Amino acid sequence: MGTRISIAITVVVIVALGVVMAVSAAVIVPMNAGDTSRTYDVLFNSRGWLVLAAAALGLLAGAFTRRPTVRIEDGIVERHDGVAIFEHWLHVVAVLLLLGSGIALGFLFIPRLVTGAHNTGVALNLHWVGVVLFAFSGVYYATNTVLSGRLKEHLAGLEDINVGIAHYRAQLAKSEPPAEGKFYASERIAYVYMLVALGLVALTGVVKLLAYGINMPAGLMGVVTPLHDVGALLVALFLIAHVLMGAVVPWSWPELRSMVTGKLPLEYVQQHHKAWYDELMGSPARSKENQ
Repeated sequence: MGTRISIAITVVVIVALGVVMAVSAAVIVPMNAGDTSRTYDVLFNSRGWLVLAAAALGLLAGAFTRRPTVRIEDGIVERHDGVAIFEHWLHVVAVLLLLGSGIALGFLFIPRLVTGAHNTGVALNLHWVGVVLFAFSGVYYATNTVLSGRLKEHLAGLEDINVGIAHYRAQLAKSEPPAEGKFYASERIAYVYMLVALGLVALTGVVKLLAYGINMPAGLMGVVTPLHDVGALLVALFLIAHVLMGAVVPWSWPELRSMVTGKLPLEYVQQHHKAWYDELMGSPARSKENQ
């Protein structure tokens, strides 16, 4: 539990520092001594390089992070280690900051909700904070997931469509669910969806970031900006569905708790993740451990 508390404190401190920087930079100051015109510090202009630095740091951290094997102790399975929990919640905070500030600044059919230089500056700088956190957490997760060989357990196949339908049919009918792996078929399908949505946001976001230092053609930005918003809309729709299916529906509560504690009862794994349970029990080390 100490590790989980340390992770929570780390995430809170990182986000708090970013918010303080965003708000303080948006304070209106004179442009020049004796000048009556006033402006604020746009962090995308003055500290845009931190986005690239965050991505580079994520690359290094992901490459050098070693993930432990799944442990089973006293009938409890460690489904998520500390690294997974840190990555997940930092990424969640980053996405929430990006969506919240992006909507406030104007989003597709939603008009700008903030007015005035100060409020606009705060929203724009909070978006910068979200981008920095997103760059680090996204690259960290992607690098570590690929290098650790864990990507294959997340990706969906065509057979997952039928398994996913059968899973929710069993939940509603309270019948025997299909034999699921460590991650549900529906989770793997959602994972592919998020790869596409976040990929669209990231690629168009890079172009928008470069536009702060390079004169981009107006026609290009006229295409990139709405595509960026469409990608953000896809992410927002997923987030709503994710909250409903992961936090509101009672049968998902044990899975939600595992994203905080990292643990699931072995009995629950046997009932709801039978394919993963069989895999764990089929390992010679696991079989000996649980004799």
